Amino acid sequence: MTMNDSTARVRKTIIRLTIGSFSIAALLGILALLKGGDFSDTQGNVLLTTLLVGVVSIAVLCYLGTASKRYQWVGILGGISAGVSTVIGLILIWGSFDPDNEFIWKAFGIATTLAATLAQVSLLLSLVDNAKQARHRQRGARQLPHRTVLSGNDLRYRHR
Repeated sequence: MTMNDSTARVRKTIIRLTIGSFSIAALLGILALLKGGDFSDTQGNVLLTTLLVGVVSIAVLCYLGTASKRYQWVGILGGISAGVSTVIGLILIWGSFDPDNEFIWKAFGIATTLAATLAQVSLLLSLVDNAKQARHRQRGARQLPHRTVLSGNDLRYRHR
């Protein structure tokens, strides 16, 4: 098994887990909204959890854009910071703690800012890399001895 095979397998697993967890969270959020009666704290917590999981899911998909590239470490750091942010966020949503505790709020703010920044950096690095690959493919296509011209339903080959 090569490194690309193992990276592809891990990437596929992460995508499935991300989409699955977001789907479950969304379903629970819908059920919380459809429940009749007064809006309870539990329903609010379910909706906040759905929001948290949704945002983290999008960030994780951004981090996966760096998989098997030379700057893959940016995505790994992003995943770690998103994990920390998610755990702290879940503690803030579901836990019972002193709301005046500045440490937990600062930790959540720092982890969330870092996770969001690394998601943006991951996307930008992926865009730059994709642009470089596209330019490389264009250069290679110009060097081919034949080119394909589509005319109607048939393909014709012409020499330059």
